[in-house]
Amino acid sequence: MFAVHVYSIFAFAEQRQAYSRWSPQYLKLLISILMVSLIFSLLIAVVTVIHYWKSDIFLKIGITERMVGFSTKQTDRQEMNWLQGSFECCGVFGYEDWLPLTASNSLLETQLISDRKKQWSHCTRNGCYLPHSCCISSQLKCSPLILLQNYTKNEEVGKHRANEWFYLTGCFNELKRRLSIFLVAFSVINFGIQCITLLYSQIACTSYAMVSHCDTEDETAVLPAWILPFPSPFPQTIVKVYSSSLRDSLTSHYMSCICSLGNHLSNFMDSDN
Repeated sequence: MFAVHVYSIFAFAEQRQAYSRWSPQYLKLLISILMVSLIFSLLIAVVTVIHYWKSDIFLKIGITERMVGFSTKQTDRQEMNWLQGSFECCGVFGYEDWLPLTASNSLLETQLISDRKKQWSHCTRNGCYLPHSCCISSQLKCSPLILLQNYTKNEEVGKHRANEWFYLTGCFNELKRRLSIFLVAFSVINFGIQCITLLYSQIACTSYAMVSHCDTEDETAVLPAWILPFPSPFPQTIVKVYSSSLRDSLTSHYMSCICSLGNHLSNFMDSDN
């Protein structure tokens, strides 16, 4: 799409050259390119919005699958560590997703994991070993081991320590937040590009209409183009006035050429005599 817009600007700039200034084929080419660019940009915007609304379940399932394979698949472990370390998040909704799959686990509540009997392989009778990538980088004492006794004997101490050690934000919310920022920036840029495209296309269309109506080949002529058909003077009036003015200027130009040629012939004949 960037190449299409660059080429359209190049084609628009070509009209400043003497060999193509009033060439209808260049104007037709410019209009066609701008229309194709506009259609593709709008299509991309629609597809982006649709995929954004469908991305929720895709992100949740993708993160959950990598959590399930964290202890058995090296690729899942590497991807999960990269995700949690780069985006400073933990689990799908928070670090508690890595704890035993009890009724209070968010993955069971949202039905991302349906089998309650299944337990994490990283959970033992001594506790659950969370990935070290869940640890906040500034917490040098962060321990990936969360003892279950902390939650049974002294719940407040256990949660307080976990809140200090681990990222509280889930990876789903963090990814969604950054994706929203990216889409807002993309939408603003795309809107600006569409405005420029519409501006170019309107100027090109009106220029083509003027060239076709006036049928000029004079590279020194200046023909108007308009962006919107505002009230008086109307485009029809502009075309009529400039067409008449162009014909008058061409007539006077031809008459001056004839007079000049006559003077040259007269001087030539006088010199012969």
